[in-house]
Amino acid sequence: MKLSINKNIINKNETKAHQSKDFEALDLTVDQFVANINAGYAFSYQFESNYRKAENFICSDIIAADFDDGMTIEEALNNEFFIDNASFLYTTTSHTSEHNRFRVIFQLPHTVTDKDLIRSAQTGLTRKFPADVASVDAARQFYGSKNNTSHVFGKVLAEKNLDELIKLGKEKLKLSDSSINNNSVAGSRSELVLDKDIQVKNVNGDFCRLLDMEPAKPIYCPYHHDKKPSAFITLSKQGVMGIHCASCEQTFWPKDNAPKQYNFFEFDLTNSSNSKKLYCFGLKIMPRNNTISLNLMNWLNQNMTISVHPSLKTNQDIQNMMTLTHA
Repeated sequence: MKLSINKNIINKNETKAHQSKDFEALDLTVDQFVANINAGYAFSYQFESNYRKAENFICSDIIAADFDDGMTIEEALNNEFFIDNASFLYTTTSHTSEHNRFRVIFQLPHTVTDKDLIRSAQTGLTRKFPADVASVDAARQFYGSKNNTSHVFGKVLAEKNLDELIKLGKEKLKLSDSSINNNSVAGSRSELVLDKDIQVKNVNGDFCRLLDMEPAKPIYCPYHHDKKPSAFITLSKQGVMGIHCASCEQTFWPKDNAPKQYNFFEFDLTNSSNSKKLYCFGLKIMPRNNTISLNLMNWLNQNMTISVHPSLKTNQDIQNMMTLTHA
């Protein structure tokens, strides 16, 4: 694995060494990598002149996620994604039996030479799991941990999963680690796509095939670490089943079978004695501070019945998804 090791920085820099110099570029086996971490040495990606900063990024064969809360080691060892994709995990210096603190290392399927891609992959990883969001920049340093407890999974991150993490990292999701422009389109279609036979977790914690479930059923979002069901199954007019997540403010559709995409703010209203038609394209209608959206909401109140899905509890949730039926 292409990475860098700094033997001057021990544990959380108890030697007070320079934090950017002397990151030696190496190509290590898993066992050699684990041994360096167990010696307490810091590691990172590879950099020009062995000097750690984003502008000097050369390449990396690894990404890593820090878990300081939200997941135990036992849960990690039984996590299907880790079992199938992770290289190894190790306990960090702040780990205790009461408060598990550990890091999971992933070997990439190929060497990444683009710092923006490595940043997106790291961001996607922290969104997929309850990981520390501080570990996403292209010059991230990871501390070693003397005499740690480690577990080797011995796997390489699948290419399709790396692609998914990069896409997830690039998405402008409304999650705790991302800031959203107030003028951004809410409820937009995600670039991430659903596998044809994707398994999703229902409110009981059971995994079921999406296509075997009923529309409007609440589920756990498959694209971020969901502590409670914040997503539900949606059905397009063409009969295509997808997933809408209120936390991500995104709708995910199957690959090659997504409904036709529309301009979310384009609509045409016709109101006559003979007909009442609403042409409103998109998954949510947000009352913005402008005349056109306020006129639309007034028209809806006068001409349409707005029925709210029972899983939507708060005002924000109601804004996120409304089911519209003729009055």
